[in-house]
Amino acid sequence: MPRIFLFSQCLVLCFLLLASGSGFRSKEAIAQQLNNQIDSQENNQTGNQLNNSASVTGMTKVTSVTSVNTEPSQNIAYLENVENLENLENINGNQCPDLYAIAINQAGTAYANSLRASTAADWDQVALGWFQAVTSLQSLPLNHPQKAFAQKKVLEYMENLSVALTRSRDMATPVPFNSFNSRLLDEQLRLYLSYVAAVGVPDVLIVGSSRSLQAINPRELRFALAGAGLDGLRVFNFSVNGATAQVVNLQLTQLLSPQQLPKMIIWADGARAFNSGNPDRTFQSIQLSGGYQRAIAGDRPSLPPAPACGGQKSTSKFPDQASGQFLGENDWLSKILAPPVVARPGVIPVNIDAYGFNYVEGNFDPRTYFQQVPRVTGQFDADYQNFNLGGVQAAALNNVINFTRTQNIRLVFIHLPLTGTYLDPVRRNFEQQFQVFMQRQANQNNFTFIDFSQALVNRNDLFIDPSHLNYQGAALISRQLAGDRRIPWATLRQ
Repeated sequence: MPRIFLFSQCLVLCFLLLASGSGFRSKEAIAQQLNNQIDSQENNQTGNQLNNSASVTGMTKVTSVTSVNTEPSQNIAYLENVENLENLENINGNQCPDLYAIAINQAGTAYANSLRASTAADWDQVALGWFQAVTSLQSLPLNHPQKAFAQKKVLEYMENLSVALTRSRDMATPVPFNSFNSRLLDEQLRLYLSYVAAVGVPDVLIVGSSRSLQAINPRELRFALAGAGLDGLRVFNFSVNGATAQVVNLQLTQLLSPQQLPKMIIWADGARAFNSGNPDRTFQSIQLSGGYQRAIAGDRPSLPPAPACGGQKSTSKFPDQASGQFLGENDWLSKILAPPVVARPGVIPVNIDAYGFNYVEGNFDPRTYFQQVPRVTGQFDADYQNFNLGGVQAAALNNVINFTRTQNIRLVFIHLPLTGTYLDPVRRNFEQQFQVFMQRQANQNNFTFIDFSQALVNRNDLFIDPSHLNYQGAALISRQLAGDRRIPWATLRQ
């Protein structure tokens, strides 16, 4: 995940929540703890691995807690001099806690746990430790002599927190319902149901394929609408890679209950999602799943109810963060643990935020792009073969139209932008046929259709590839939608 983007999310988290305290141990006990740990590591032939490839080596016995050496090429961790531990005081009477020492203790515990983390629950505990350390440092008064140094340490700990959160996320936990043979659909559905449980049903739900997933940013749309006087609206992006009209129809009519439906649906896509002449492999795979069979039988996916207060414990093998293990500090660098994200076919996008949006950085440059990806003209593009706007996809569209009408949901369709490179004569012709088809459907069925397909043909800088917007393009489109008077935004207040 891009560093600035993930840091911003972590910072928001840390300033919204409160941290718990931490217990402390003597320096002698801490030194013994480290010696025992190092002995264990020396007896382990493989060592403790941080990234399944780089192990912490070269550690020396500790007589006083001052440092832990690592190979210079890895620069993974070190322990700082902690003489100020003697000044640590508990909160009682007029005594003040040494917040810096508390933070260092919490960071040391988080680092120790990171060496042994092997499950999502373990990495959650590691993240909690870094979070607590950040909050302790942020609690220092502005005029405190340690404040300037602490602010620098906050940035380091935020880096560690982001890595721990990424590790927890990447260790996929099974969804609590039958799978739909699409990991992204499973995860987006779980995220949406969790969003509803935490925030409530959104006012606006965005659906579509991967183009929609990274084309409309709910937060940008919310902020722009708030600037226009429509503040407090909830927006979620429920798009899924490869989603055709049949997939969207399934999502809206079979997977969500009437109580989970929004006031407005923005369906954003293009012609290839409606081509019935092309095999719908995404929907065919879903049809073979246990989740699909349960859904069409009326058993909609759901999340388990929240446990009673205090009724659920962490499954991590680590003790609660409140009991510090040793005092220490580290440079657990994200550049070592989290290599740059590389998009790969069939792999879930890693930059999906809390609102279902896929945040993608980068710019489309035809000169370099087609050195890595073969150039395919519209004449040989399988997405447009046997082009047919009737058939099963048209039937699915009509079903969505009728469904939204009976549920009193406003339907808006956005024909998403494409690059001039993508719109060669063959593709341009198919997209124009789709534009005419959808405008006619909108006129006949009283929904809103907006054609942005050629709005950005000369703006490669707003795309990540010939047909997908990057985060800057998504921000622009989201703001344009908020200001588009053809969309009945005011009805969301009724």
